[in-house]
Amino acid sequence: WTPSTPRTGSASWPSRATPTGSWTPRTPSRPT
Repeated sequence: WTPSTPRTGSASWPSRATPTGSWTPRTPSRPT
């Protein structure tokens, strides 16, 4: 996946596109 600016949350963390098409902010508490 390609890191990009999240639509919501902190811009300091890249987001990943989910199969549903929604964006999930990547946080230290939720590693990939």
